[in-house]
Amino acid sequence: MELARLPELDTKNISTHQPLAMCRFLARELGLAGNDEWEALYIDATVDELCALKARKFCLWIIYVILNIS
Repeated sequence: MELARLPELDTKNISTHQPLAMCRFLARELGLAGNDEWEALYIDATVDELCALKARKFCLWIIYVILNIS
């Protein structure tokens, strides 16, 4: 494991460095990904929307910084 590539999930000789993929994998393994496919869909959609909101907030912050520099 390289320190520059954290976090890392390494299981069954397969590793990944993608945080959302790790969270979804662990949720399925621990039985937290919903009781059926519709619940899993709702959970995934909620997580994806939260990530999109975070990305938009970051983009708005960048625009704010750029506008205030000029």
